[in-house]
This record gives sequence, C-alpha cells and structure tokens, in this order.
Amino acid sequence: MAVEIKLNQDVIDQIGQAAQDAAMETMEALHTEVVTAQVMPMKDGTLQNTLTSVQPLEQGKTGARLYADGPYARFLYHGRLMVGDETDSPFAAAGETKHTVDVMLNYNCAKNANARAFWWEPWTPGGEHEKFLPETFAKMLKERMP
Repeated sequence: MAVEIKLNQDVIDQIGQAAQDAAMETMEALHTEVVTAQVMPMKDGTLQNTLTSVQPLEQGKTGARLYADGPYARFLYHGRLMVGDETDSPFAAAGETKHTVDVMLNYNCAKNANARAFWWEPWTPGGEHEKFLPETFAKMLKERMP
C-alpha cells in the first residue's frame, strides 16, 4: 500500500507571499501606533518620520522589521548620554568614537508628549501592547489567504 501526496506549489507560493505582505503591513501598523502614541523623541521629526522604515528580512526569510536608522537612533533609544573616548565630551571631535556613560537623557516632550527611551517596549512581549503584533499579523494574514 502506498500513499501519494501532491502539493500545489502555486498555492504554497501564494501563502508565502501572503505571509510576507502581512508582515510588512503589520510593521507599517506598528509604525503608525508608535507615532500615534508619541513615544519617540522628536526634535524636527526626522527620526520618526523619515529614518524609521519598514524593511523585509534578508533574502530567503519571511518577515519584516521596523528599523530606526541614523547615527543617533541607538543613542536615543537606550537613553544614555554618549561622550567621546578622547575628549570625554558629548561634542566629540570629528571621527572620534563615543561610549555611553551613566547619565540618563532628559527628553523634550514638547512635540511628542510621551517621548522616552526604549520606545518599542510597550509592543514587545511583556509590554502593555504585547498582543498588538500577533493579533495584527493574524488579521492581515487571514485577509490575504488564498
């Protein structure tokens, strides 16, 4: 007795594309949530509105990430002052490497009322909005399934 299984590769490919599209749209929705929550530090909006973008994962992987680019994104995210290795000043010389010190940043909340360090955390496991990503992804995927 033999069992034969035939897979419809076109449908499998459609499911993979649906998952990728749902992941990208979920990250766009997260970006909207973060902007609405006003948790990213903002001076002129460059980090939040221009340097934060949704990117697919590397070739061959399904998924997406919300990425905040720019030389100061990590510095602002972790909320610690950075000073030059040689000058020991926040105004480091051109090309000088910086390191963090135990001085917390004070965020200006004039443009984003809830500006803070670790602004993604409410949407991660254990955070206040931890269900947002899995629920949004499930909804987006269901809408796209063949």
